[in-house]
Amino acid sequence: MIQKKGLYRLGYRPCKRCQPLGEPVSNQEWVREIDTILLHNYQQKLTLEELAHLARGSESYLRHTYKAITGITPQKRLMNIRLSMAKKGLLETNRTVKEIAESVGMENVAYFIKKFGEYYDDSPLQFRRKNIK
Repeated sequence: MIQKKGLYRLGYRPCKRCQPLGEPVSNQEWVREIDTILLHNYQQKLTLEELAHLARGSESYLRHTYKAITGITPQKRLMNIRLSMAKKGLLETNRTVKEIAESVGMENVAYFIKKFGEYYDDSPLQFRRKNIK
């Protein structure tokens, strides 16, 4: 069995659900891991169920704990990441809005445009025009 310090040094932590080392993982540490999962997987279709599986916890407990610590749901955090990466794509590339939407995991372009407008008060094209000189 790998020692506790060895686990952490290798980038692992004990499972939140089964607690193999007999010690619970702190909620703050778990939320940091969830954020890492979101950052590395934002381009994929990532449901709460899949996120809970990747984070080794239950859906309801994950959502409750994440919101209690961060003030937002994991779905909202995922949307923040996607829109932030889309904003970067609009400013740094010449890709189309459709290409950018798909690259951040949002296949429905109309929904992407709607959410982008809610966050940045401009459509993606208006945002690009205003910010690229």
